[in-house]
Amino acid sequence: MAFITSTQADAPRSGSFLAAIRRGFSSYIDGLSRADELQRLTRMSDRELSNIGVERSDIVRYVFRDRIGF
Repeated sequence: MAFITSTQADAPRSGSFLAAIRRGFSSYIDGLSRADELQRLTRMSDRELSNIGVERSDIVRYVFRDRIGF
């Protein structure tokens, strides 16, 4: 009969915890700036949107284009 034992070294808890806090804060700030951009674009007229090459129906796609890959 064969037995396999596998051990994995634990990552330092303080480093991973701080990294998780940084990622969470960064995501929060990114979300705020995207929300601001969504509001700004929503308030624009169709003509203003057309001037920057965005249709009203594509505002969300435009704001999240780097995240979602539209």
